[in-house]
Amino acid sequence: MANPLDDLRIKVRARLLHPARPLPNRCTAQGCSARPYVCTAAWQAIRPLVPSACLIEDAPADAEVYDTVSTTRTALSKAVRGEDGRIVVIVGPTDIHECKATMEFAVKLSAMAESLKADLIVVMRVGMAPHGDWAGMVSRHSLPPATCCEPRMIITRPPPRADFRPRPRRQHQDQQGPAAGAAATGSCALFAAGLCTCLHPPCLYTSLRPPYFPKIFTSSLHPNAPPRPAAPLSAPTCNLQARQLLIDINRLGLPVACEYIDTISPQFIADLVSWSGNDASTVESPLHCELSSGLSTPVGFKNGNSGDSGAAIEAVSASAGPHAFLSVSKQGVAGIVETSGNRDCHVVLHGGTGGPNHSEEAVRGVCNSLAALQLPARVMVDCGSYNARQSPSVQAEVAESMAARIAKGDECVFGLVLHSFLVSGRQDVVAGGAPVYGMSVTEPCMDWSATSAILQKLAAAVRQRRALNSTAQPGRKKPKPS
Repeated sequence: MANPLDDLRIKVRARLLHPARPLPNRCTAQGCSARPYVCTAAWQAIRPLVPSACLIEDAPADAEVYDTVSTTRTALSKAVRGEDGRIVVIVGPTDIHECKATMEFAVKLSAMAESLKADLIVVMRVGMAPHGDWAGMVSRHSLPPATCCEPRMIITRPPPRADFRPRPRRQHQDQQGPAAGAAATGSCALFAAGLCTCLHPPCLYTSLRPPYFPKIFTSSLHPNAPPRPAAPLSAPTCNLQARQLLIDINRLGLPVACEYIDTISPQFIADLVSWSGNDASTVESPLHCELSSGLSTPVGFKNGNSGDSGAAIEAVSASAGPHAFLSVSKQGVAGIVETSGNRDCHVVLHGGTGGPNHSEEAVRGVCNSLAALQLPARVMVDCGSYNARQSPSVQAEVAESMAARIAKGDECVFGLVLHSFLVSGRQDVVAGGAPVYGMSVTEPCMDWSATSAILQKLAAAVRQRRALNSTAQPGRKKPKPS
C-alpha cells in the first residue's frame, strides 16, 4: 500500500532541490496580477520547510525513546499536582551551540540522574529556541540574559552580527568561485565553524532537513552557505540536526526540556520533549497560551522580566481551559486546532529587574493566587537568571537555600531550574574565533562539579523531607499555603 506522504515528499524534495529559486514573493490570486507586489511588498521570498510528518518519518524515535518521554511526562504531571514527592530539576545550558559538548554533558547528567532517581526527577534542558525579539542585533552576546535581545540558538538563531539585515540573494558560490563565494557568505560565525544547526538562513536548511540528499551539508543547499562536509544524521557531532540531538539524549534514558518561542517548531520535536517552557518574552502571548493548552507535556510560564508574576498566573489559568485556533498540521496543512486544556501548567519564578522572587513570602503569594483559581498551588524556581544576578556562584547559593527549605518540609516548590554546562561562566562568540569548549554563549552557567554537588544536596533534602513527613502524626494533613 502506497504511503500517503509519498506525493507530498516528492514535491517538497523537488522544491528543496532548487533553493536558488524560492517561491515568488507576489500574490497569484485572480485580480492581483496587475499589482503583483500589493500583498507581499515587504517579502523577499518564502522558502518551504519539510513537513514535520516527513521529518519524523525520516528521523524516527524508537520505543525506548518514547517510553522515556511517556514515563517522565507522567512523573512530572504528578509532581506538579503534589502526587510525587520527588523534586523536579531542569538542568542544562540556556541555549545549545555545541552538540558534541552537549552530548558529553548529557552522558554525565544521565549517570547522575540514574543514581538519584529515587529522590529527583532530572530533565536536561536543551535550549533550541530563540529568546525574544532578534531585530536589534547589537552585540547581544554581551547583553544580560533573559532580555529581548538574546540570540536564537540551535533552531532559529540569526547570525550574531550587529549589522544583520535581510540581504539580497546572491549567485551560487560555485558560479562565482570559492573566493567570491566566501566573501558573499552571510552565515553566522558558528555556521562557518561547523557548530551551527539553526533554522535561520543560511543555516536553515541544515537544521530540520532529513537526509534526502548526500550533500545536505554542502553549499548546494543555500546560495549563502559555505562548503561543509557531509555527515551522517545519527553521528553525535555538531552537525546533528535538532531532532536527532533530542533522540540521542533520550536514548541515554535522560528526558529533555525545551522552550517554545514560536508556535510552529514544536511540530518537529514535541514528541521528544518531556517538559516545555515559555520564556518571559512570551508569557503574555495569547498564541502561546493556545499552544500550551494543547501540549502533552507540563508547561512552565516564567514571570515577566519586571518580576511580576501576574501574567504568568493568568497564562497558567488560560492554558488550563480549551481553545480553538489556527495552526498547521504535521502534513503542513493549515487548519483549526481544538484543544481540551492543559492542567499541568505552572509558574516558574526567575526573578526580575526588581530583584529575586524566590523568597518564602514571594512563593507563598504566588501559591495563594494559584489556589484561588483552583489550580495546583505549587511553583518552580529558576535558581539562575535574575534570581542569581547572572552569577554562577550566586546560583549555587540560591539552590542551596532552596534545598534547605525543602529539607524543612516546604511543599510549595516542586522543582528547580539550574543553568549548567561543562565549564563555568559564559563567553562571547566572535567571527573567526574558536569558542571555549563546553562554555555557555548566553547565560552564565555552573560547571559540572558544582552542578553534581547541588544535585546531591537536593536529593539529601528530599530524603530529609520524606523522613520528616513519615514521623508526622498519622492522618496529619499537609500544610496549605496561608
